[in-house]
Order: sequence, then C-alpha cells, then structure tokens
Amino acid sequence: MCGHRLYLAISSAAEVRIEQVKANDVATVVHAEKTLGDGIDGLLGRSFLSRFDVTVGAKEWRIESKKH
Repeated sequence: MCGHRLYLAISSAAEVRIEQVKANDVATVVHAEKTLGDGIDGLLGRSFLSRFDVTVGAKEWRIESKKH
C-alpha cells in the first residue's frame, strides 16, 4: 500500500484472553480500516506473545503459560 496513510490510536487493553491464557495491561494499536482481511480482527504482537511459550507449526499453533 505504497503512499497510503493509516491513522492509528495507541492504547492498552485491560485484558487479552485466548482460550486458557490471558494477559493484563497489553499495549495495543487500533485502526478502523479493515485491511487485514475478512474474519481477522487484529494481530497479536510481542506485547502479548512474549508473555507465553508459543509454538508455531505448519498446521497449528500452541500458546501456553511460560514454564519457569
């Protein structure tokens, strides 16, 4: 999208939950345009994913609480 401007709002989510895992106070960026595709509400970034052990495979992905 060369030359296209997006207007974004920087915010935070009090809680982000995916199935059995959740994180509090997650940094977010919000924009109103539907540029990600049908059925996609947003992207998970490092501000959320770095809090968990994430495994990505060819057919599935898994997210679990970090093992200490």
